[in-house]
Amino acid sequence: MQQNFNFRFKLSMKPVTYTTVFSFILLCLLSCRESPKEDNIFITANNLYSQQEYEQCIALISEHESQKTKNTPEQQFYLSNLKMNSLFNLGYYNRCNKYLDTMLIKYPEKGAIYSRKAACYNRLKEYDSAINNYSIALNFEKYNTTYLNNRGLVFIRKGKLADAMKDFDSAILLDSSMHSAYNGKGIVCEKKVQYDSALIYYSKAISLQKHYVYLCNRGILYLRMKLPAEGIGNLTESIALNEKYTLAITNKGYGFEMLNNYDSACVYWKKAIDMGNNEALNRYKTHCNK
Repeated sequence: MQQNFNFRFKLSMKPVTYTTVFSFILLCLLSCRESPKEDNIFITANNLYSQQEYEQCIALISEHESQKTKNTPEQQFYLSNLKMNSLFNLGYYNRCNKYLDTMLIKYPEKGAIYSRKAACYNRLKEYDSAINNYSIALNFEKYNTTYLNNRGLVFIRKGKLADAMKDFDSAILLDSSMHSAYNGKGIVCEKKVQYDSALIYYSKAISLQKHYVYLCNRGILYLRMKLPAEGIGNLTESIALNEKYTLAITNKGYGFEMLNNYDSACVYWKKAIDMGNNEALNRYKTHCNK
């Protein structure tokens, strides 16, 4: 039976938390405080964000903004960042973009704002707008490897593989330890059915950071290369790092299917289906639901 193996790439490996960065900035901002009351908004908002209480964080900052409290530009940008990232992490991409537009009125040359707008457009599958905003961000910060890497991933979604590879190469030229760019190069090569090259790039990414996404990508590549044992091994490692990563769980089932081990395949397909991934539902009904 023909297997329809899938693979996934992300613009960010997980919801943006930036907890350590925000905590450091918070200490700097508090050195500029004017009163204990002002301290409270920054500490409370930061704590809510760190605890992933995004709705409460948004409500608190919105109320603070409505009161038009006097803040330094650095203090206001800090709070705006917390609100913007909370909106993004909750999946409110249109609301996030509208809020980012208001931020651009005050901070028209902040590359980070355009980068976040690009990420919102990417999640909304408005890829041309995503590419445009990453390009604007790069006009302000042309050596930002994250913007280059993320624009490369959107180029892949648009099918512009040469442009994607160019961005990944530029990112690696600036930072040879940019593991996500090597992963991106692997995706490009896999899409071009250059499996040997894809394997080299995925392996390089894994050597720099053993991330569950990279291991899953290499595992699926091994399945495409008709190497199910190696594929299952990588997918097992991916699941060990993130037991909720259903893409790896589903494809591990495909690996066992390639070995005609339907008992094991059904276990993993059922697990993925129970977790909300129905990609293997038809196979499960055909081979397991008897």
